[in-house]
Amino acid sequence: MDQILNNLSDPAWWFTGTFFVLFGVLLTRLIFNWVPSAWKTFIGLKPKFARKVYRWKERRVLLQIKRCRQHEATMTWLITRYWCIATVSLIHLGALLALYAFLPEPADDIGKIKVLWPVAAAAYFFVLLTIWEKRVLGRAIKAHISWKKRITNHSRSPQAGLDSPNRAAP
Repeated sequence: MDQILNNLSDPAWWFTGTFFVLFGVLLTRLIFNWVPSAWKTFIGLKPKFARKVYRWKERRVLLQIKRCRQHEATMTWLITRYWCIATVSLIHLGALLALYAFLPEPADDIGKIKVLWPVAAAAYFFVLLTIWEKRVLGRAIKAHISWKKRITNHSRSPQAGLDSPNRAAP
């Protein structure tokens, strides 16, 4: 408790906190402004390569959606897989946080980074995989819903009742 009161009365502590909050806000703004412009520059320089990458990615998504859109069980599997990957990534990030908090102080400054680098790289992989699965799942759900509407609307058409056994013959 005394340390908290000392920190609150210390201007250096306030300066450090404010500095890093502003630094974080400016860094994220810089990244979100820089990455799209860098991507546009890359596309301008290498349009064929960027088009091939986009088509390859889009083809993979569309093939997966085509395989899944008509089957309820496959859609349930996609949803379950997404939530499992999201849960594993959250558990992994929690383990990374616990490792960072409870790892003893190394002799040099880079020691903790060397130890935690493989765990952090796997965490980034899990997060990117979760983002990819969410995007595929969203598109698959939309395709499934539109497919269900098309099937339902087709069965309610006026011509669907012509072959009904209860219909009287003319």
